[in-house]
Amino acid sequence: MCTRRKRIRKSVKFLAFGLLASSATAYAASGDLGGGFNISGYVAPTYIYSQDQNISSFYLGTTAPGPYEYYSTNLGAIGGVQLNVSKTFKDGSGIYLSFMPNMGYNKPIQKAQFKVPLSDHWTLTGGQVIAWDGYESSYAPTLLTITQSLAYDYIEPGYYTGLGAEYAAGPYSAKFMVGNFNTAFNASSKTPSFQYYLGYSPSSSPWSFWLYGAVADTNTTPAPGPTYNLIYNDIDGQYASGPITLGWELFLENASGGAVNGGTGQAWGTELLGNYKLTDAASVTLRYDYFNDTKNGGLASVTGSPGAYNYQGGFAPNPNDPNRGPVRQELTVAGLYQFTPELLGKIEYRYDWSDHKTFGLYQNAADAAGGNFYGLSNHSSLVGVQMVYSF
Repeated sequence: MCTRRKRIRKSVKFLAFGLLASSATAYAASGDLGGGFNISGYVAPTYIYSQDQNISSFYLGTTAPGPYEYYSTNLGAIGGVQLNVSKTFKDGSGIYLSFMPNMGYNKPIQKAQFKVPLSDHWTLTGGQVIAWDGYESSYAPTLLTITQSLAYDYIEPGYYTGLGAEYAAGPYSAKFMVGNFNTAFNASSKTPSFQYYLGYSPSSSPWSFWLYGAVADTNTTPAPGPTYNLIYNDIDGQYASGPITLGWELFLENASGGAVNGGTGQAWGTELLGNYKLTDAASVTLRYDYFNDTKNGGLASVTGSPGAYNYQGGFAPNPNDPNRGPVRQELTVAGLYQFTPELLGKIEYRYDWSDHKTFGLYQNAADAAGGNFYGLSNHSSLVGVQMVYSF
């Protein structure tokens, strides 16, 4: 009897071990924990070298000021650590959470969103939602470069906190939301902000197009500066067929009372990106950005204010005309290689330039205010290497 019980216990142990091993294998392949739970994320240590900015450093989960602001973007594509947890229910509703230690929009929360289907086409959504603007991914494993574009880093809305609705029918989609603009708590204005998205993605075509817009009351930088009205719009397109992926964007932001000289600020421009797969594992990316921020000295939220211009980011008024901001451009070449399904390697060369001397080693406008332009330049470049392990 004892021997039989031992055999039964041993069989149960082997069965349990087999089930655990099978579950672990399935989880490793999909991230599905069962019961509607799913977990995913990535770790992306990144090395940046720039002789122009006197920097040579790794980045991982830090928002410490870098030589350019885009080195330490809150979105975390550079040196990011992100954990995503979701739970879906039988009725199609779900909760979606993303965390980024010491980073994220509302540290450490990157996203905290719920969705509840109301009909075959409409869904109620709310919480902290990543804005629907632009064509670039904020997720390092799917981003085709290491650094982000100029519009993405400097003027595209980041997130909303509020309530909204989503609509989907065939190739058409729409999203609307009322809430706080780039903040979890709005202490600067009693007027809710509004964002919308209209998309068209036919399954029979490799092309897709969408329009995004936002209207908000927000503060000048540094806060708590005067509140100004902001209207932002971008038109985006994407083409994906075979080895070729193309992306483009036209953007425009108007900020009433949000310019460096107190007038109406305006930034506009375009972005073009192309990626070509050389093999199943290797691809190359080319990106070009044009960012015009000349009106009334530039946007205060980007350029800063007299005595504290953004030389780290390459934004400052023309020294011969303080009412004229810069025209900024950048060109990026990147190579990507998928070593394993989980491990992606990237290498990038980026060259930024301006129509006048807006780049400095440090964010300090004292020399510029005194007419001393030692250390300032109209260009800068970097080399980056990144390894992204995702699961």
